[in-house]
Amino acid sequence: KLDALSLSPNLTSVCFDPKQFVITNETCAGIQTTRDWVSRLGPTTALDSACSSGLTDLTRCDACVAAGFRVQKQLIDLDGNSSHGLNCYHFAVLYAAGIVNKKGPEGDDSLSCLFSLSLRSPLSSKKKRHTVALVLGLTGSLFGALVIAGFVCLYFRFGKA
Repeated sequence: KLDALSLSPNLTSVCFDPKQFVITNETCAGIQTTRDWVSRLGPTTALDSACSSGLTDLTRCDACVAAGFRVQKQLIDLDGNSSHGLNCYHFAVLYAAGIVNKKGPEGDDSLSCLFSLSLRSPLSSKKKRHTVALVLGLTGSLFGALVIAGFVCLYFRFGKA
């Protein structure tokens, strides 16, 4: 696509530090693809059993994070460079969220547990609270109008005498 714009195909590596991209064999244990992951760690890891679902439960989330640290250690041992530890942990988290977790990286499981993002309450509960407030407000207004109408009737019936 860059050729159509008469731009150099290596434009991204000229403008940005290539070490910041995930697709480099220097990041963590030479892993660039899921095939690399499987060839180095095997078809199943601690992440597969701990991170597949239910991560909104704190106990399961803790087990998944602990599995992430175990896999990180395996990756560092394979890599041989402990300075790649953070990148190896990020690989473990991304693999758990994107490959292992049944709801994927955008599910509440991954967002709240693996990416440590706080989630707002679902819109349905906000809508429910709004509906309850509206019903109570209208009920109170109707009751107030009936009380005022009752006092006006009493005034006209007994107050003129």
